[in-house]
Amino acid sequence: MGTAPSDFTLKNLDDKDNALADLLEKNKVVILDFWATWCPPCRMALPEMEKLQKWADSTDLSLQIYAVNAGEDPYTVKDFWEQNNMTLPVLLDADGSVMDKYGINSIPQTFIIIDGKIEHIHAGYVENMSKELQNKIESLLAPKPEPEAVTPDAADTTQSDANPNSSPASSEPQAKPKKPKRAPAAPL
Repeated sequence: MGTAPSDFTLKNLDDKDNALADLLEKNKVVILDFWATWCPPCRMALPEMEKLQKWADSTDLSLQIYAVNAGEDPYTVKDFWEQNNMTLPVLLDADGSVMDKYGINSIPQTFIIIDGKIEHIHAGYVENMSKELQNKIESLLAPKPEPEAVTPDAADTTQSDANPNSSPASSEPQAKPKKPKRAPAAPL
């Protein structure tokens, strides 16, 4: 988290190379969703990823989700993709080397990369996952408040600042401020 993701080049379903560096250049937010056709939670998460991509497209957010398949042949993946009317771009991690680089030992696993840094990792499937990830992305993209600068004058207060119930026009007599006690002087 907070670090640059390991670079890779993977084939897509059209047998074309896709380098992560190029994908990151095109989009402010890149999501890598690692999955497989034999994985029931992955099969449930993929439609949520499609919903998330539609949300991003409808808001003109520069976000692209890539479904990174875990070690299956392109024919199996393409057949599954077509049968389920999926539209996300697929990357094929045929030998599992990218999963190894990312330390993935269970799927589905989703990496949210913003401005070239891994900002969030989501493991598994949860109901309404697209909404949960949408909220996470919005919070990650929200401007961070800048810490307030403390000025030396902020510690100084006047009598009216110290006593909010008093005002210069008040007819009540003002109490005299107490003088601070001093420590006795040491003998000479």
